[in-house]
Amino acid sequence: MTKFRNKYRIESNRCQYWDYSAPGRYFVTICIVNRECILGKINNGNMVLSEYGEIVESEFIKIPNTNQPLTK
Repeated sequence: MTKFRNKYRIESNRCQYWDYSAPGRYFVTICIVNRECILGKINNGNMVLSEYGEIVESEFIKIPNTNQPLTK
């Protein structure tokens, strides 16, 4: 356990046994302000993406092809 500025105790929430650099599958939740349904709608059991939803999908699909760390 370490302390942040000698005030708060911060523990890692990562699993000690997991190699986070290895390929894996992850569950991702995207939260929208006020829980607005701006990414699309369900129509007869199918997801119909809005313009925003299409942007999120296209960026999400690019993630596995990213070989370099993100920079500011």
